Amino acid sequence: MCGKILEELPSGYNSCAVNFSAQTSSNSLQDTIEGKLEKRSKGTFAPPGGKRTVVLCDDFNMPAKSVFGFMPPLELLKLWADNGFWYDRGKQEVKHIKDIQLMASMAPPGGGRNAFSQRIMAVFGTVNMTDPSEGSLKRIYATLLNSHLSQFDDSLKPLGDPIVKATIELYATIAQELLPTPSKSHYLFNTRDLAKVIQGTMQTTPAFYDNKDAVLQLWCHECHRVFGDRMWDANDQKVRIGPFPNPASTFSHTRLTLSFISPKSGCGTNSTRSCCITSARRGNTCSSRFTASARRS
Repeated sequence: MCGKILEELPSGYNSCAVNFSAQTSSNSLQDTIEGKLEKRSKGTFAPPGGKRTVVLCDDFNMPAKSVFGFMPPLELLKLWADNGFWYDRGKQEVKHIKDIQLMASMAPPGGGRNAFSQRIMAVFGTVNMTDPSEGSLKRIYATLLNSHLSQFDDSLKPLGDPIVKATIELYATIAQELLPTPSKSHYLFNTRDLAKVIQGTMQTTPAFYDNKDAVLQLWCHECHRVFGDRMWDANDQKVRIGPFPNPASTFSHTRLTLSFISPKSGCGTNSTRSCCITSARRGNTCSSRFTASARRS
């Protein structure tokens, strides 16, 4: 949303996006912002061309805390917001910063993100966007998938709701158990990943997908592509997610478990990736392994 706002700024505005991380310091932040400014008069700096600049600070609560419990980059921005200036670190002189506006975005604390002082929050007008409920997600994606499956054989039309339900449970489990850490900062899962799985499953056509196993194989491939490809750690790949309701089964008690284990043969130009599915039916356990070919460009 913030990116769209920056793209639609009116004439007379520039934009500057700064991605915060645990390594972001007040020095680097000050240098980045000052690099977008020019000197207008002694001790006064502003964007070039007489324009205004909107500075977007993404992952606002990612910087590491100091030994005293505050975040230096955020304190620098608060100094500017309260007084309109900060200091030249070399000459120890005041530098007035004009015609810039701050905008920040962040996720709730947790998984490497830190809670910060309400003094910082008071500088901004806060807009809170909550995640959609599970019922809303089911209604949105089930409507899309059921509409797509309406042109398929009658045996495949009922698969829409169970596939969406299993995908939502898979997404919720991964988002809860595989949290981002400093060494795994890419473990950021959101509803965009959920949409990618459903979108990939909707690539089916009646000419090539005429049975439940084929649709389930594609769904497993999409789950592996969206979620499994991020798991570079071998221990994470061995995590078994589930059990979930089996979308391809007409029996509600049939369950499946996903395991994102890459093949030992490695990945080449024409490699295979697999999702292991273990289903239990009426107390008898049976295993099946679906393999989907994948091309890597």
